[in-house]
Amino acid sequence: MKKSQESTFISLKANEGKATELANFLVAGAAIVEQKEPDTLLWSALRLDEETFGVFDTYPHPEGRAAHFEGEVAAALNQNASELVKGGWENGVLQNVQNPKILAAKVAANLPEKIEKAMYIQFKAQEGKATE
Repeated sequence: MKKSQESTFISLKANEGKATELANFLVAGAAIVEQKEPDTLLWSALRLDEETFGVFDTYPHPEGRAAHFEGEVAAALNQNASELVKGGWENGVLQNVQNPKILAAKVAANLPEKIEKAMYIQFKAQEGKATE
């Protein structure tokens, strides 16, 4: 099993009236990533609220991330971002890309076929306490 060392999180706000279309786009994207991106170890589309979505991915190395951003889902999102995402490709997608380094991860041996719940918590270390 490959170990996740790199990750990407992107927050996307749907254009007015386009939340359903953006959700459908993200659901369809999962199948493409599964079929064509062996170095995208985890790809999750998240609904943060009615109009805000997130995508969380993990990779074994930076080249896996680069291949993902050069892949079909990224190309399709680029092509459709002006219609679906508030701010379009540059301000609605690229500006919201975060690439946190994975410090530790646990992956279940027997993942269910469909995962329906997720939790995302962002911590900010107190000054001088980041290593701890």
